[in-house]
Amino acid sequence: MVVGSYLITSTHMRIKDERGSKFIGPNVPLPTGPLTPASLKERVERVFQLVPTKLKTFIIVNSCLTTFEMIQACVEVADKYSDNVMVIPSLLALATFALEDVAKFRNPPPKEVIMIVTITSTFFDFVILRRDLNSIMYVAEFEHFEKLKQFKAKFIHFYNHFYPHSTTFLVHDNVYNVAQELKREFNPENCFIKTFTRYDFILLFGGMLRAMDDRDGFDTRYHIANFSSGYETVTQYRQTFKSHILLKERSPLPCNIYGFNGAPGMINIFYSPECYRMGNKLVSTRRDATTKRVHVLGSAEQVIGCVDERGIPYIKGTSAFKNRKRLKKKIEFKNQNPEKNEPAKEDQIPSVSAVDTETILSLPISSPVNDPPQIKFLFRDNFCAIEVLQNGSSKFLTDSFGNKWTPLYLSMAESTVEIGEKAKNDYEKFPKNVIYDIFEVIGKPLNEIKINPKWGFELIDRDEILHFKIETRFGPRLFPQEMIIAAFLKSMKIQTESNLNVQINEIHLSIHLELTESQKNVFNKAAAKNNIEILSFNVL
Repeated sequence: MVVGSYLITSTHMRIKDERGSKFIGPNVPLPTGPLTPASLKERVERVFQLVPTKLKTFIIVNSCLTTFEMIQACVEVADKYSDNVMVIPSLLALATFALEDVAKFRNPPPKEVIMIVTITSTFFDFVILRRDLNSIMYVAEFEHFEKLKQFKAKFIHFYNHFYPHSTTFLVHDNVYNVAQELKREFNPENCFIKTFTRYDFILLFGGMLRAMDDRDGFDTRYHIANFSSGYETVTQYRQTFKSHILLKERSPLPCNIYGFNGAPGMINIFYSPECYRMGNKLVSTRRDATTKRVHVLGSAEQVIGCVDERGIPYIKGTSAFKNRKRLKKKIEFKNQNPEKNEPAKEDQIPSVSAVDTETILSLPISSPVNDPPQIKFLFRDNFCAIEVLQNGSSKFLTDSFGNKWTPLYLSMAESTVEIGEKAKNDYEKFPKNVIYDIFEVIGKPLNEIKINPKWGFELIDRDEILHFKIETRFGPRLFPQEMIIAAFLKSMKIQTESNLNVQINEIHLSIHLELTESQKNVFNKAAAKNNIEILSFNVL
């Protein structure tokens, strides 16, 4: 089997076969001049065709932070020469190179922690690697410094705080003495020092190690899960510039690239600032991620692009996006029986799969990166759900019955308010004590509401404010519509906070229909009663 790695825009690559590892490239000069997707295809074709047989796995390292269009062009050629292609950021290649000796030296201990320290004459990096609940290794911490004094002070903090099982120094050979001094002073457990002369060589070698598996000679237990480089944009208002994060750095793949809450318009997308390779030098500046400007609607819920499971980024609406390998995710929810006006029985409710949309939907959360969760409350027909978005991935919370989708029923059959399944069960015995079909009512004037004769509740207009009238154990009571919505939001807030062990005061709302301003006003009032701000309204 043959595996290989390539630094995007490079004129050489590294491969490994049964005879060992080698560096290959064309013997004749390649065309010069500005690189375009077309000229890059010609370049990589000339390089890749030197491989003696089809590659089992091929890693492309985005070492120069090139544009989405260039990455896609490179992958298009690479797909002809390999069974598996993956695009990874420089940080993953560097960390994998650092793990070479660790992987040979030991079996992974429980809750393993590894520290990687990169030392050059111009910058110093710390990387902390951990394992998630599935024992998959991920980058838990990353910090960059450009002053030696700051770096040494941080080294003490990092080592004493994390107390790693293994420590690797990646050291440029002209500052080797710095790593020696640190090793003598702290005597880290299982310490390795790896020197280098050219930064691009260690990225290329690290990429090749990431392409290898156990049969090729690299312990796959030390494979680091792939992640995104991170993207942002900058807007200007009255000479003031503001940065907006579109996708956090090191977000697990696959993941979406979202817009931001602000004024709609056309934006440029940039890589999150980091050092990248330009020739033999490392440069730190802002880099364009795509050649085309992207239209945003002013909502952080808008999906403007994605990074797929192979690490290939796309902008929504482009031809490359439409032709990509789509990711599908089935979302099960319980629908109402359309033939009846009463709630369907559990065994009458079919399980429905959502159709594949233009949005790339995330897979379940796989690594515990400590980014704050984004909370989405979903309302569909007569059901509600809670989705937690974190690090580009998503998961649904389940209620006390183990269901993702909770019936939108509110009952006052007992002395306390009941929500969901219990309220739905009350409907059978106490129909006059239960409220449902809220989207048939809220935000509408009474004369526009089609009264369902099956409803056990009544609708009363008091001073142009619509109320639900239901029976309670203490007699008939009127509830303004925002109070009913507030009861559902309160229940969902409590469920979210108890599951995540965090307090929430901001949510995004997604509903199966386009809400009118009057309906949005009802939801905003209900949210305010729970000290919640609704950041966006979206249609499912």
